[in-house]
Amino acid sequence: MSVWFSSFSRTCLQQNKLEVATLYFEKAADAVISSEGNTAPELIQLYEEVAQTEQLKKNCDRAISYLLQQAYTLLKDILKCKADAHEDQTEKVVELYLIMGSICLADRRIQEAYQLFSKSLQIQMVVDGPQHVKAKEMQGLLSMLERFPIVCKGNRLVK
Repeated sequence: MSVWFSSFSRTCLQQNKLEVATLYFEKAADAVISSEGNTAPELIQLYEEVAQTEQLKKNCDRAISYLLQQAYTLLKDILKCKADAHEDQTEKVVELYLIMGSICLADRRIQEAYQLFSKSLQIQMVVDGPQHVKAKEMQGLLSMLERFPIVCKGNRLVK
């Protein structure tokens, strides 16, 4: 099904039917996610094509959003590989969580960003210790995010 949607999308793109192309690229991505999950490699090309279509429509914010989704998907795959290789407590993994959290923050997914930054802090404290400047900076960022109602419901933090 996703192959049909993506083929039709490319045809629409060639005919400069940008709205229809975007719609069917999104349907192709949804079909891939339904059948293979949100880390399927085919999503990378689909997100690139949607971003290209959005850019042609002069909708740069949406184009950036699709590229960020692509980056997030790739980072998630890398994290899975690191976990499978038992390399999930390293400085590199801290950086991956930081980047993923930043992507979520840019996409206004505050609660997810908070969770990723928290995970980053946990690993950072194992790698460098709780008194390290990076750990302290991350604690400051988390404190700031805790002011958002979506992160802090009542007096209980959502983690």
